Amino acid sequence: MAVRADLPLARLHLRRARGFLGRLVGLLGRSRMGHDEAFLIDRCAAIHTIGMRMSIDVVFLSAHGVVINVYNCVRPGRVLRCPGAAHVLELAEGAAAQLLLRPGVTVAFGPATLFIAFTEREFPS
Repeated sequence: MAVRADLPLARLHLRRARGFLGRLVGLLGRSRMGHDEAFLIDRCAAIHTIGMRMSIDVVFLSAHGVVINVYNCVRPGRVLRCPGAAHVLELAEGAAAQLLLRPGVTVAFGPATLFIAFTEREFPS
């Protein structure tokens, strides 16, 4: 699949949840996220924003990094589930729309970077 040159290629700084404590704490204690940041939770199909001090965008991904569902502007005190999801990506409020994330788009993530590449398959001519 060829990457379309006329669509954005995004690169974000990725932080991963490490261990039980990292998954439990997540973004708690933070009052904001930059639009160039992403927080990834592996082996996860549900999240909560209980105790958070900011709204976030939540993206549920398949095991292959394909977007299954996107929730924009999730406020504190919410619980979200997505059966079949393998990963959850948390972004700054508004970032998912800015990055054109929607079901079917594939994202790739390495140890410290997240790439979002739009392919011909996701955006047919």
